[in-house]
Amino acid sequence: VANTLNPYHEANDTLMMIMDDRLIANTLPWWYFGPDNTGDVMMLKHLTGLQNFVSNMATVHLVTADGSFDCQGNPGEQEALVSPLLYCETVTALMILDAGGSFVLKMFTLFEHCSTNLLFLLNCSFEEVHVFKPATSKAGNSEAYVVCLCYLGRESIHLLLSKMIQNFGTEMVNKALFPQHMLPESFLKIHEECCMFFHKRQVETISENIHLFECMEEAEQTKLNKLRDCAVQFFMQRLHVKPIAKNNWLVKKSQTGCSTNVKWFGQRNKYFKTYNERKMLETLSWNDKVAKGYFSHWAEEHSLNNAGKMCILEGSTSNLECSLWYILEGKRLPEVKCSPFCDCQVLENLNEALKELAEGRWKSKVLQTCDSCEVLPGELILAEVSDLSRCRQEILNERHGDQFKCLAVDFPSPCDTESQPDMEIKLLDLATLPTFSFSLLYDGEPKYQQQLLECVLRSLNELRMGDALVLPVLSCFTRFTAGLVFILHCCFRYITFACPTSHEPLRTSAALLCVGYRGLPNPVVEYLQHLNKLVRSLLDADSPQQVLQFVPMEVLLQGKLLEFLWDFNTAIAKRQLHLIVQAKQQQMTRDVSL
Repeated sequence: VANTLNPYHEANDTLMMIMDDRLIANTLPWWYFGPDNTGDVMMLKHLTGLQNFVSNMATVHLVTADGSFDCQGNPGEQEALVSPLLYCETVTALMILDAGGSFVLKMFTLFEHCSTNLLFLLNCSFEEVHVFKPATSKAGNSEAYVVCLCYLGRESIHLLLSKMIQNFGTEMVNKALFPQHMLPESFLKIHEECCMFFHKRQVETISENIHLFECMEEAEQTKLNKLRDCAVQFFMQRLHVKPIAKNNWLVKKSQTGCSTNVKWFGQRNKYFKTYNERKMLETLSWNDKVAKGYFSHWAEEHSLNNAGKMCILEGSTSNLECSLWYILEGKRLPEVKCSPFCDCQVLENLNEALKELAEGRWKSKVLQTCDSCEVLPGELILAEVSDLSRCRQEILNERHGDQFKCLAVDFPSPCDTESQPDMEIKLLDLATLPTFSFSLLYDGEPKYQQQLLECVLRSLNELRMGDALVLPVLSCFTRFTAGLVFILHCCFRYITFACPTSHEPLRTSAALLCVGYRGLPNPVVEYLQHLNKLVRSLLDADSPQQVLQFVPMEVLLQGKLLEFLWDFNTAIAKRQLHLIVQAKQQQMTRDVSL
C-alpha cells in the first residue's frame, strides 16, 4: 500500500505535490488517500484510517517514508520546514509497523533539535539505525536516508507514542520531543560526527560544482565521464543489477495519467524561474504584477474565434460498465487549488485574480465586457451543431434529410430557431443554472453540481437516438463535473465546445455541443439517479461532506477525454483571466491619468 498527497484532490496545493502521476494513475488500487481523500499524512484522522486499513494485513514488515515539500522558495530552511512532516511520518510508521520490522526515512540536514530528537527516538525504537546516502542520490543535495532495522515494538515506547499522538500535526516544530538532559553524551557525539561527515562531503561537492560551472576544461570533462562510467560499472557489479522480469513490473503498460497528456507534460519546467526571480515575485502583490506587465499576455489575448473549433472528442466505444464504480464522499472543498484537467499555471493565476476581487481590494463591478473579443452568437453555435451532425451522417451513411432534435439548455444568447431547417430546436429553461458565477470553488460548488447533474438527467431523458444537446458549463475543474462529461462522452457520437458564448465577465461563457445521441444503459441511469438523491440529501442536510467523485479516476484518465477537458478548461480560464487583467490595466491607466 502507498500514500502521498492526492494529486487529483482539488483542494491540494500543487506546490506540495509531485505532479508526475504516471505511477499513481496506473496503480491506483494500491494507494490509500485517507478518509478525507486528500492523502495528507499530517492529519490525525489519516493515521487512524491507515491503521484500520492495514489491520487486515497479517504483518507490516517495512515502512518507507520519503516525503518532502517544495522548498525552492526557502531552501536554507528545508530542515525546519520539513520537520513536522518527518515527525508525522515517523509516528505513523511506529504505529503500524510490526515488531522486527524495518523503517526507512528520508531526512535532510540533521543540525536542528527536531532532527536530533527524532534520531534519538529512532535509536530507542530500533536495534540498529544507519544514516546512509545512496549512490543514486545527488551528491550536492542534503538528503540522507535513515535506515532503521529490527523494530522493538510499540510496547517498548507506548507511553511516549501516546504523547506523540497528542501532538500529531504541524505544531511540533515549536516543541522539543525530549529535554536536552535526556540525550546521552555518547549519542550526541556520534550524531555530531554523522553531521560533520555529510556536511564535509556536501561542501566539497558544491565547491567542485561551482568551480566546474565557471570553467570546465576538456580534460576535466573527460575525467568526469570516466569517473561516471567507473561508478556505473561498480554499482552494477556490486549490487548485481539486472532487469526485472516483466511479470514483476508494477506498471506493465502505461496507459493513463495526466503526465501522458502532451499538453501537461513539462508544464512545471515551462514555468520554472531562478531562485532570485522567485524571491522577487514573492514580494510583489497582484497589483504590482499587473503593473509590471507579468499578466499582459492575458490582456492581449482576445477571443477572435471559437476556441473549441478544432477540439472534437469522438464518442467512446467502450461499454459503460458501472457495476464496479463507487461514489466517493469527502469534506466540502474550501476552494479549487488544482485540477488534473487544466493548465495548473493558468488556474493558479486565475485563483490569484479572483482572490483579489473577493478580498475587496478591487470591486468586481468594474469588470467590463471586451469589445475586441468575438462572442459566439446562438446562430453560429447551432450551425456548428448542424455541421457536426452532417459529418456524423456522412460517416454513418445516413440520409441528410433526416431531421433531428437539438435540445438547448439555457441557451446563452437569443437566436433564430428557424435558422437550421435540419434541426428541431427545443429550448430547455433551467433558470437557476446560469445564475452561478465564478468563485474560488468554480464547478466545485455542491449546489451547482447538483443542478448540473439534474440538468443532464432531465436532458438525456428527452433525447432520442441521433439527437443533439447544447449544455452551458461554468467550468470542469473537478472530478465530479469531469465525470458528467465522461457520461456524455460515452452516449454521444461527438462532443466539442464553444467558448466564449457570453460577454459577461465571471459568468458561464462556454457550452458543450454534443451530437449523435446513442442512448445510455439503464444501470448507468439508475446509478446517476441514486447519485442525484445522495447529492440532494447532503445539500438538504447542510452536510460538511460533498460527493467528490463518482466515476473512478483511472477511467477519467483514459483515452482522449483528458486532453479534451484540458483544452476546454484552459479556454474558460484564459477567457476570465483576459477580462479581469484587461479591466485592471484599464483601471490603472485611468488612475494614472487622474
